[in-house]
Amino acid sequence: MSARSHNDLAALEEICEAHPCVAYICDGVYSMGGNAPIAELLELQRRYGLFLYIDDAHGVSIYGEKGAGFARSQMPGGLGDRTIIAASLGKGFGASGGVLMLGTAPQEEIFRRFAIAHAFSASINVAAIGAAMASQRLHRTDELGQRQQRLAANIALFDELVPTAQSGSTLPIRTVLIGEELAAINAARRVLVAGSYVSAIFFPTVASGRAGLRVCPTADHTVDEIRALALAIDKALEL
Repeated sequence: MSARSHNDLAALEEICEAHPCVAYICDGVYSMGGNAPIAELLELQRRYGLFLYIDDAHGVSIYGEKGAGFARSQMPGGLGDRTIIAASLGKGFGASGGVLMLGTAPQEEIFRRFAIAHAFSASINVAAIGAAMASQRLHRTDELGQRQQRLAANIALFDELVPTAQSGSTLPIRTVLIGEELAAINAARRVLVAGSYVSAIFFPTVASGRAGLRVCPTADHTVDEIRALALAIDKALEL
């Protein structure tokens, strides 16, 4: 097990050069903004046989054809035998539970035989199964694409009103940097009083001294709601 600096592909390549079998574990879309360099990771996989395990919980549904996700949508030829993608059905998918995307039948056989958490856990409740089935039907219609377009428009509007380090990204997570933890908590409280909810984020979720507000526009937010949120954030940061 070895940890390296965030998105340090040069360091990862050095590890691949030094060891014959390397597995890289990462998120597809980062929970505090940004994303994994999927194309570059696939190039390392092509050159060194790098095994990829990608958690794309924040990328499924909001990205890709039929909501395939941020990572899967960049693999048109399939996952192959050296990539596994895990995802949640409780975020953009709108249900609960999880999913594993596997590239080969032997991978599925190994999972079913040796994944203890799968073999010895109870099934999810019937209501959750019903929600997942309804959501997957929606994913196969034009409505999903329409929702993705509304989400993209709302993200662009928020970026126009509130500049952040993630401005211009097609992914919906934004972090408004404040710095001091108590200031971030107080700012989130003022935004809530004004009628909108945002999360105060601080150490250890983010680095010490980089506290702020986490904002996630959705497809269902209206233009007026996003403008009101932007105004509330602006006023909260003035104090």
